[in-house]
Amino acid sequence: SDYFYNASSVNDPRCFGDALYRRWLEVNWGVDNVEDLYALYNSTPTGAFHTNYWAAEQLVGDFIMHCTQRRAARAAADGGAGVFQYQFARKPTESPFGISPHTPIDDGYGACHGCEIPF
Repeated sequence: SDYFYNASSVNDPRCFGDALYRRWLEVNWGVDNVEDLYALYNSTPTGAFHTNYWAAEQLVGDFIMHCTQRRAARAAADGGAGVFQYQFARKPTESPFGISPHTPIDDGYGACHGCEIPF
């Protein structure tokens, strides 16, 4: 079958329908984790994401970046190192991220990797 059902955009809910998304969760994270992950990462009316594509994008990002960073920080702290963590949430306004100075774009990504560098 066509993975994206010919949807022209990842913002189209048909792009990654619930049945396919749940199967993707099962294949990648295990059948025992599907319901817990779906509860956190979904595009239902009460969910935090516009489409399941964006939910999956956040899930993978959390797994690769956030979870890995937390494991490393805990290991360093357990070894006696002083550990400081932060979450940068400011959306960029400058080019190439913004339409014009001080006008943030809403691309679905929010604060991206490297946005903290000017600070």
